[in-house]
Amino acid sequence: MSEKKRGNRLQTVRETRGLIMEFYQGMLKAKKEGKPIVWIPPLGGIVELLYAMDVQPVIPEHFGPLCAAMGLAPQYFEAAEAKGYSRDICGYLRAELGYLYDSFGKKTLFDLPKPDLLIAFVGCMPNFKTWQGFQDFFQVPVIWMDQGVFGGPGGLIMNMDAVIDYGVLMFKRIISFIEKHTDRRLDEDKLREVAKLSDKASELFAEIQNYRKAIPAPFTMSDISVMFPMVALTGLQKAVDFLTEVRDEVKERVEQGIGAVDNEQFRLLWDNIPVWHSLKLFRYFEEKGAPLIADTYTRAWTGRIDIDKPIESAVKKILLPVAVLAGLPTLDRKIDWMLRLVKSHSIDGVILFSNRSCKPLSHGQLDIKDVLERELGIPSLIFEADHMDIRDYSEAQIKARIDAFIELLEAHKA
Repeated sequence: MSEKKRGNRLQTVRETRGLIMEFYQGMLKAKKEGKPIVWIPPLGGIVELLYAMDVQPVIPEHFGPLCAAMGLAPQYFEAAEAKGYSRDICGYLRAELGYLYDSFGKKTLFDLPKPDLLIAFVGCMPNFKTWQGFQDFFQVPVIWMDQGVFGGPGGLIMNMDAVIDYGVLMFKRIISFIEKHTDRRLDEDKLREVAKLSDKASELFAEIQNYRKAIPAPFTMSDISVMFPMVALTGLQKAVDFLTEVRDEVKERVEQGIGAVDNEQFRLLWDNIPVWHSLKLFRYFEEKGAPLIADTYTRAWTGRIDIDKPIESAVKKILLPVAVLAGLPTLDRKIDWMLRLVKSHSIDGVILFSNRSCKPLSHGQLDIKDVLERELGIPSLIFEADHMDIRDYSEAQIKARIDAFIELLEAHKA
């Protein structure tokens, strides 16, 4: 298959650049105006709480990929490694802490304001150490949100109600923590208002995701930036407005039979975090007529908020989607989920990105590959790279493996 297929990007995706710039400029403006600044992990549920309390969220784990996409990350890696951090550990950790050591306060293109408070999430050990590094650097109050224990003997969920109850307790402690260290108080009516907007955004995002089942697919992983509002703007009207525009464009494409590529030959599923420093890799698949029309990553931001139980549902939104993505409490849950995705989206092949920087999201991929082939006859490709660090990335080698995989798909379909 030598003919290149033209990509057909969503028009609304162009607006995300403005949303991102507005978000980062808004952080600095909030700092100048004296609004409390709280650094948080990229978890739906927490960001809504901050908007409800009129507190400005800063999400360093969004900043890291942004730096990688813009080619800024290598200098931050070197700064972190000069402090003793191994280049074998999480790229998010090295980029975010390296930025502090190298460029914080020096008025770079995307500056982060100094936090007044830190809300840390103990999701994995590198994540824990990242927030510990933030605390050491800034010397500001921090509260740790633990996710509880999902599994017991044999990987079974021992008591999910207890996990959620524990999460609610932690969430209430976060509210008290913010109230203690700022002049902000949680207003229940404001929380319900934010929860309503958040849930509408999630509803729209789920509808957008559902349209990916259409043949031809209306958009691909090349348009991944449309998920930005789900990371940073849930609970705000602007998220609902933007996602409504995206939904309308995607719906119109499906109704008119307009695909993301001119000639969709194969439909692929992507597993894991995107390779942030080389997002153009997605376009290479499209040139081969094999767009990545579905993925496991963006579905971690599809949790809903119950307006009548905003705190409990926020906890579920934080814990449950990421648990499935990471194969918790058992890999079987993720495998079953991926089998359903393959069937519902008419998938021809699966790309399993083995991420050096994030082993929790990469474990079990050989088992996943085996089950896909054995139960559904679906071939898959495993390739290894670091989602943040381009220094050991060989584009030529990866493209050669993709070419061979496309030939396999052609033979498989013949």
